[in-house]
Amino acid sequence: MLLGALLSQAVLVALIDCCIWGTIILELWTGVAVAGSRINMGVVHRSKTPGPYWVAMSIQFLAVGVREYLRWS
Repeated sequence: MLLGALLSQAVLVALIDCCIWGTIILELWTGVAVAGSRINMGVVHRSKTPGPYWVAMSIQFLAVGVREYLRWS
């Protein structure tokens, strides 16, 4: 029972990691980032507004970096 719970938790964490890194890679590749909450969804294009795009990407990288630091420390 405990092994099954740990395995399912490990699979869930791996799935979340793939989704997070996949989203960041896709945003860097396409040049379109999502900035905003669910209520006020904003799409930022790197070619049209590079400043807000890189701010959004920096915030995402910072959030992922903090998460990875806390996970491995």
